[in-house]
Amino acid sequence: MKRVDLELGGKSANIITESAVIEDALDGALTPIFTNNGQQCFAGSRILLHRSIADDFIRRFVERARKIRVGDPLDPTTEVGPLSNAAHYQRVMSYVDIAKSEGGELLCGGRRPPALDKGYYLEPTAILVPSNDARICREEIFGPFAAIQIYDDFEQALAVANDSDYGLVSYLWSNDLQQVNRAAHAIEAGVVLMNTPMVLDLRFPFGGYKDSGVGREGINGFRHFYTEEKTVTIALKRPAMQRLGAG
Repeated sequence: MKRVDLELGGKSANIITESAVIEDALDGALTPIFTNNGQQCFAGSRILLHRSIADDFIRRFVERARKIRVGDPLDPTTEVGPLSNAAHYQRVMSYVDIAKSEGGELLCGGRRPPALDKGYYLEPTAILVPSNDARICREEIFGPFAAIQIYDDFEQALAVANDSDYGLVSYLWSNDLQQVNRAAHAIEAGVVLMNTPMVLDLRFPFGGYKDSGVGREGINGFRHFYTEEKTVTIALKRPAMQRLGAG
């Protein structure tokens, strides 16, 4: 039988609380979803904002997203390059109409940059969705495509974060120690990152819950995967045994 270790997709929640350092949280929301054009399994594609900070955060997020330099990946000034191929580009673009049809509000992006008429380029895109039932919250898009939701209390945010078939990575921006400890235990994800963007280290186990995979990458995970355990038992003295049929 084949031994299988699978690190699969994600639909990672990025929870931003009222106690977060907003400048850090902005960087921590923009970077995971737009780095590598969102083509990464740990993209923070579901951004959850506490209602008290939502309006200001969205305004600043959109301002920053519109300033991201999209272009030739060989140009050192480029911040976001193209999507991988034509079929994937069309698939990602299709989610703009899907989101609108389900009541989403296009905040930015959703189109090819006007100056780039060739290649698979898409402006960094964000859509405000009415609920976590929207397809852009359920399905992995694998592009520069953020779904933004608003929540009222922390338990609601945790419930929305866990309301997914995936469970690879989750982000939390909070300076409330009780929230941090609660999230560490409650979030159903293989990696939970607090007040930091994605950190990769081979010493860390990396993998997911639910449909995000089986097993863990990292030194210990790989050691276990490639090791076939064996039990050898040697008697150092005559063992006590039943003597069936000895009379």
